[in-house]
Amino acid sequence: MGIQGILGALNKAFRAAGLDYYCAAKPGVNLHHGKGNPNDFWYPDAVTVSGVHQAKGNEAESVYVIGADKIAQNEGDVQIRNHLFVAMSRSKGWVHLSGINIQGTSFAKEIEEVLRQGNTLQFLPSQPKRLLNDNDAEAGAGMTA
Repeated sequence: MGIQGILGALNKAFRAAGLDYYCAAKPGVNLHHGKGNPNDFWYPDAVTVSGVHQAKGNEAESVYVIGADKIAQNEGDVQIRNHLFVAMSRSKGWVHLSGINIQGTSFAKEIEEVLRQGNTLQFLPSQPKRLLNDNDAEAGAGMTA
């Protein structure tokens, strides 16, 4: 399902629930097509729906991340994991992840471990495969012709 299919499904779900929604940078409330101001991110009394790139620099009380199953399917993709981090860090209070069939994946185990840690997150950086220092750069190490 592409982005238009997702937005169409969200449109139906919000309308069925009697909720107004605002797709960031669209011309008005309850519209998932057309172009509005690219800097508009929220609308009074409406749920904001946006992609990760549009959410960067904005915050909300609660953030709902849909499609966590896609992250679980591509766990090694650094860009996808970075998008998840950006999405999660937009929340002032609550983050809700949704997805299907992620049980048993290492991604699901990672989420469970974070939840067990409670209010504290511990980041364990990995050692880079090779350190570049000023001497390496001056000598042209790592550069190809």
